[in-house]
Amino acid sequence: MISHVVIVIEENHSQSQTLSDSGFKTIYDTYAHASKYYAASHPSFGNYTTITSGQDLDIGNDPEPASSHQYNIQNIVDLIEAKGLTWNCFAQSLPSECYLGSSIQPYAEHHVPFFYYQDISTNATRCAKVVDFTLFDASSLPNYSVVIPNNDNNSSKGSLSTASSWVQTNVLNPIFNGPLKDETVVFIVFDESVTTDTSGYTSSNGVKVDGGNIYFVACSNFSSVANSISSDVSHYNLLTTVESLLGLGSLGIKGDNVTAFPPMNSLFSSISPPSSGLSVSLSITPNTVVVDNPVVFDAVVSGGTSPYTYTWSGLPTPCYSNSNTFTCSPNTAGTYTVTVTVNNTVSASQTLVITSATPPPTSTGTRLPLDFLAYNQAQVTYLISQVRYMQSGDIFNLSSGNFGASVNIDNLNSWAQQIKAVLPGAVFNGHTGGLANVQTLANGLSKDFTGIAIDEEPNEPGFNGGQSETLAQLTQFASIVRARGFEAIGYMSGQGVDGDSAVAKWDYGAFAEVCDKITVETQGAVAGGNGPTVVAYLASQFKSHSVSTSKLTCQATVGTLSSGTTVTLQEVLNTYNASVTNSLGAFFLEFAGSSETDLTTVLKNIPSGVPSLSLMIVVGVIAVLVVITIVLVLK
Repeated sequence: MISHVVIVIEENHSQSQTLSDSGFKTIYDTYAHASKYYAASHPSFGNYTTITSGQDLDIGNDPEPASSHQYNIQNIVDLIEAKGLTWNCFAQSLPSECYLGSSIQPYAEHHVPFFYYQDISTNATRCAKVVDFTLFDASSLPNYSVVIPNNDNNSSKGSLSTASSWVQTNVLNPIFNGPLKDETVVFIVFDESVTTDTSGYTSSNGVKVDGGNIYFVACSNFSSVANSISSDVSHYNLLTTVESLLGLGSLGIKGDNVTAFPPMNSLFSSISPPSSGLSVSLSITPNTVVVDNPVVFDAVVSGGTSPYTYTWSGLPTPCYSNSNTFTCSPNTAGTYTVTVTVNNTVSASQTLVITSATPPPTSTGTRLPLDFLAYNQAQVTYLISQVRYMQSGDIFNLSSGNFGASVNIDNLNSWAQQIKAVLPGAVFNGHTGGLANVQTLANGLSKDFTGIAIDEEPNEPGFNGGQSETLAQLTQFASIVRARGFEAIGYMSGQGVDGDSAVAKWDYGAFAEVCDKITVETQGAVAGGNGPTVVAYLASQFKSHSVSTSKLTCQATVGTLSSGTTVTLQEVLNTYNASVTNSLGAFFLEFAGSSETDLTTVLKNIPSGVPSLSLMIVVGVIAVLVVITIVLVLK
């Protein structure tokens, strides 16, 4: 059984170029290989992070020094240590322990991804796990090893023949002539192909793989050339394969989704002992469900030997998966028999009945994208259950750690995956407060996200821990966000709109000049019918700065405010009409309700005859809060 994984990463050659070297060709013809293996992207750096974290952190170059480029994301080390396993990175010619400076040839720092992960570089114990290759001992390997040859021996500066000779002499020979030969696999892989080779594919969950066709071999006593594979695979599959071999579980992100990037277990034969007492049970919750509502399939395994492999059949669509659990929002009525098979040995089946749904209400306006906001898993699950109201292009603002609390990037990326599984054309924005959170989002959000919104409050200063009010700080936010390729959205308090006695009015036109969009909360100002006055004030702010009012979204609330004041639907419609008169590009309506009936009421009261509308449902912090946004696109 394999309990030691070694990954050797070479540099910058296509598969065809590599196979022209007799040394690499001999290894390729001896062991299991993947003929259609592709790098994640160009240039090098993003491929190293993909192999070790499932996230391609390519920012258009190979960033150095590591001390200036830190990423607060989960990585494979977190899974390894959580399982009580051991790891090392063996970086040849490493200048010193935990060296975060620029490359000193032949050492290349951007080839050592672990120094770029904040939870490693700032932890002395973890950082010390990155060592020089002189400490590599084939007779006493950790469970997980990454070997980084220097530029003389990785084919970057030196020849392919030098590289193949080095890996054969220093890695393969010592291991397969040593005591751990029957417990170890050595994966030899190149980081990327030549820059002109952008061949690849797009995964089933939308990840683009375009770093070119490269050399990949699995060297072990269980991996003969007969086990070679010819399906499209990549660095992402290498990560899920390691997770499967070592029983690590999953990072829960798009890059290690086992449906999109299945483990390459067929590279191995007879690596697990016969299953002893292996059994599986399958539960379906609920076992009768209405179309477009969530249902969970959960396989529980006992006995046998982990890691377990799961094969599913009969599932309705669409679904998202975490190995032994599937969550689906079936879009077709009928009776389904779902079966799960574990380790190709034992199976369990259950029956699911899906009934037809009541058709959604019809708006009197023209339907454009819905816009949603969610703060936790329960709210994401609720939104998925309402997928029948949605269509491609709908927008989801996902917030974990709003108003200055710490951000959970894994949650946001996971929620995006869940929603995208049932609505492939969805658009995502991260939503938070505080500069530290913005930096975390900008560095950690997956490529599913297009924008980042930040909450700003004039009466709660402290840009690093909460909300703030200064133009300079908002400019800093926009700079951070745009530098990472995201749209900057200022989500501003209404206290600076209506002249709160404790707060001076803000210059919203100036804020609009530094952000791509501004959303202004006018809730309290609408009560009493002065919403149109507030809208006119905001429009004048924009016009005084020659900023298009299409960048402005005004928010009003219908229902009972926290102050106890009740705002009528008519007052909100008056405010909406004012937004049309003042040529605003969007109107944000917050609706306090708790059921589909409430949603239907709002939809039926949308003004008719407008050029085009976008509706936004927001599940608020309180479970019963549902927010609907109406966006007007003026012609």
